[in-house]
Amino acid sequence: MQTLTKTTLSSQAIESIKEYITSSGLQAGDKLPPEREFCEMLSVSSRVVREALKSLESLGIIRIVVGDGLYVAEMSYTKLANHMGFFFRQSSHDLHYLYEARLLLELAAIENVAQKVTDDDLAVLRGDVKMMAKAKTVEDNVHADNMFHKHLVGIAGNPILDEFCSFIDEFFAASVDDVYDYAVDTDPANHEALVELIATKDTEAIRIALRSHLSTREW
Repeated sequence: MQTLTKTTLSSQAIESIKEYITSSGLQAGDKLPPEREFCEMLSVSSRVVREALKSLESLGIIRIVVGDGLYVAEMSYTKLANHMGFFFRQSSHDLHYLYEARLLLELAAIENVAQKVTDDDLAVLRGDVKMMAKAKTVEDNVHADNMFHKHLVGIAGNPILDEFCSFIDEFFAASVDDVYDYAVDTDPANHEALVELIATKDTEAIRIALRSHLSTREW
């Protein structure tokens, strides 16, 4: 780590600690040096380091275990999506851009989905449809819909695409009150029809159906 040689903001300490985690090859669950060591490495006060660590914890990058120490956190988009959800609500962006992002990602995945889908994958998707049919509340319906689309993209076998979609799902969860104001297609029959079309592995037909499925929103 590069020593900070002048008065710094906590944001600079944040970037240095993130760089330390990356350059040291630390993974989720690995223990970090204690606060005092970061103070020595960065040549800054404990106040600056403490602020930086609190910020990193709020972003879900590290875990602070009282009485035990600092740890690299498991990858989670929940906290980050919650933060971004606030800025999303404060911006002029409409929720339809979120749906559009999901549509574009899923359309990009469809060719791989059609090539790689297995009977086990279809069984998982059908299970999501059954969960949707049994849902008693709007919240349960939306959750089942999110699981369906998460599993659909997962068939493509692209971990980076999975991460983008997971983030969007968390963004939906963070904006849940706004989502309910839109016409979300949680009709089990529509999803079942999409599953059966996916089973045919007809890429173009699936793409057309998916575009129609995800475009049935009231903007």
